[in-house]
Amino acid sequence: MTALKDLLLKEGIELDETGYAGVAAKGLFVNLQCDAAGESLYLYCSVAKLSDPVPQKIVREILRSGLLGLGTDGGHLGLHEATRLLVYSLRLDIASLNETVFRNALESFTGRALGYIEKWNKAEAPIELPLPDMFSGGVVWG
Repeated sequence: MTALKDLLLKEGIELDETGYAGVAAKGLFVNLQCDAAGESLYLYCSVAKLSDPVPQKIVREILRSGLLGLGTDGGHLGLHEATRLLVYSLRLDIASLNETVFRNALESFTGRALGYIEKWNKAEAPIELPLPDMFSGGVVWG
């Protein structure tokens, strides 16, 4: 994990003792969490607060996007049931990371997340935007 911490420090990001950091990118709060094995770095953020029941139009879009990860740039969309928050996440293989790969992944991730926020905020059924720091250090991915 030392190599990862060094790489992230070059980007101005410092992981805490649990392997977590939160960063602002393009006006979006992005959570970074290293898994317990030190093999993966997860980027995640909430992109919508879903009503109950979730409008079928949105369910279809989530399922369509998730097919083989083709519509999510390899990321995943999932529901945090307790809060009704739709979370977008991306797993990065730490062994493959360098500064360029990390920058490109963060750029792609934030662009995709902001696109989801914009799209689903304009959906026929209103969706509340999430708080910018939802899940800050509160979820450990492993």
